[in-house]
Amino acid sequence: MTRSRKTTFRGGGGFLNDSDGKIVDVQATFDPPFANEGGYLYVTVSVQEDGKDAPTEQSLFAGGTEEEFTVSEDGHGVIPAEPGRNLSRGTAFADFIASIDATDHPGSQLDTDDVLNFSPLIGSRFRFVQQPLDAAELAKLKSRGKPTTRKDKAGKEWPLKKTVVSKFYGIEKVEAKTPAKAAPVAAKGRTVDEVRAQLAARRKTA
Repeated sequence: MTRSRKTTFRGGGGFLNDSDGKIVDVQATFDPPFANEGGYLYVTVSVQEDGKDAPTEQSLFAGGTEEEFTVSEDGHGVIPAEPGRNLSRGTAFADFIASIDATDHPGSQLDTDDVLNFSPLIGSRFRFVQQPLDAAELAKLKSRGKPTTRKDKAGKEWPLKKTVVSKFYGIEKVEAKTPAKAAPVAAKGRTVDEVRAQLAARRKTA
């Protein structure tokens, strides 16, 4: 494993842009801090950037609905309604994970038969950057009638960018917010099998 090193770089490039930091939490949610049309899955990544007093949080679109996934009790992963189902490609979270997998990080996701668990990201130190969308990504947005630029409060347009990492420094210990579980358990004390049975019954009556 790459040994962790504490950088002295304080950033200055803006929101998770050309800055070093440590992921201190990862929470899957269908209730991000903004309007969620369609009730899609997001993953909120909390980063303690070097030189900042409080963590920076960003909710990354991960795709999938509550019919397809259930958030695990600790929020660090999701339980697919169908075994073997993974998260959608081409989403902001998928691109974020792909950039991590392109480094020498030991593994961004812990796969089991029951849970897609992203807790291996916690404690990982990276260089975070804002990467402009490429021509294919912009064309896809345009074909769906989505904006291909963003506007600030003054009305100035800026290129769309996505949060990725460019370098992995190592893994540091992070104090857990919730006790470790002996086995994956779905929200509200339901077992994985109970969640799947409920989802299957919901699909039959839909």
